[in-house]
Amino acid sequence: FALYRRADGAPPVEIARGEVMGTAGRHLDTSVSAGSTYEYELVIRSADGDEFRSQVRRVTVAPLELTLGTNHPNPFNPQTTIPYSVPAGSAAVRVKLAIYDTAGRLVRVLVDEDQSGGARDVVWRGDDAGGRTVTSGVYFCVLQVDKERRTRKLVLLK
Repeated sequence: FALYRRADGAPPVEIARGEVMGTAGRHLDTSVSAGSTYEYELVIRSADGDEFRSQVRRVTVAPLELTLGTNHPNPFNPQTTIPYSVPAGSAAVRVKLAIYDTAGRLVRVLVDEDQSGGARDVVWRGDDAGGRTVTSGVYFCVLQVDKERRTRKLVLLK
């Protein structure tokens, strides 16, 4: 067998090789980076030259710290995607992601729930809590987990 890993669209790299022993096995990839996504494929070659390929599996390694990514697109109209990551841990934590205007008034809460560690995206459609479209301008996205807070500026252009 041969196990291949691909990261960030790069060509696959062989990370393990050996004889097939029995019907089950495992491999622990210890050379990955927190917060990154990888694709894995297992290739088995029989003694007579036949080749069997597994489905490609995508794995995202949980981040070690709270992150609020840059929304895209920015500026945006009519909607934007906001990426964020919750640190890996044993228990779910309360995650709140909200949009505020430049005066500090709450516009809309996009996320307010317990979440386990991992990378996620949320879409803001440029509307307030009542579903009304907000005006063009600068807004702030605030991600709060426990006592940690991350903030990003968003620009809505119509």
